[in-house]
Amino acid sequence: MEKDITNGSIIRKWLEGELSQEEMEAIKSSDAYDDYKKIIDTVNVLNVPEYDIDKEYFKIQNLRNKKQKPVKQLKKWLYTAAAILLFSLGYFYFTTQPTGYQSGFGEQVAVTLPDNSKVLLNANSSIEFVESKWKKERTVELVGEGFFEVEKGSKFLVKTSEGIVEVLGTEFNVSVQPDFFEVICLEGKVKATDSKQNETILTKGMGYRAILGDTHKWNFSSAKPSWIHGESSFNNSPLKQVLIAFQNQYNITFINKNIDENQRFTGSFTHDNFNTALKTLFDAMEISYTFEEERKIVLFKSE
Repeated sequence: MEKDITNGSIIRKWLEGELSQEEMEAIKSSDAYDDYKKIIDTVNVLNVPEYDIDKEYFKIQNLRNKKQKPVKQLKKWLYTAAAILLFSLGYFYFTTQPTGYQSGFGEQVAVTLPDNSKVLLNANSSIEFVESKWKKERTVELVGEGFFEVEKGSKFLVKTSEGIVEVLGTEFNVSVQPDFFEVICLEGKVKATDSKQNETILTKGMGYRAILGDTHKWNFSSAKPSWIHGESSFNNSPLKQVLIAFQNQYNITFINKNIDENQRFTGSFTHDNFNTALKTLFDAMEISYTFEEERKIVLFKSE
């Protein structure tokens, strides 16, 4: 039977090295064993000041006039302090661990945040947030692409490696890849700050993009991001970002022979049919392709 690792007597015996082999094997099967072991290892290497037992004994004896050695009491005090520290560290450790969600290739994942705000992750994307801090700090970290429907309230931040989006309550989409940061506002108002600290305010129907320090704003009329409905659409986007989006949907790898990945693409491809998506994208760009392996596609210029 699995030992309750949070039981006080078990923790005390563990700290004092009094667990039997059978008990030790039992708690190793606990889901929380690895986390508590890290904390206990930390407690064991703490530097406890040297304690002159004889000297303190005579002090205590003179003060209390009792004939008992404080060694046992000291040991008990040390283990009590260690146990308190253990539980304090454990509480801090578990309550500050982020909650995370990850979507797979060609998959969308819907997430409800602690304040009932909603996030829909596009393919091969992820978010993290610390639930215990949510009332004071509505902050999520995004990798990839996500559509947000934020409940009104305190400041809401979306942090990425390429920039930050700040809102109070609205609908918006964020897409981020290395050296690429894009925000479109579908309702309300958002503030986007890219990695170069360029700030811009977006209202409904406005988009902003930063690529290697170059910025661009545009207007659009769609009510929702097209990828929610099974189609990836692009407006004057670098081919590099289009290829990443394609790979995220279909779990394939492109091998570029002589293609300029900075050339721009305006158009879309479907998420429902691999061959149709390939033809739609590369015919429009006048790019030829061949399969090197089942999941590897070589791109080259059409003759």
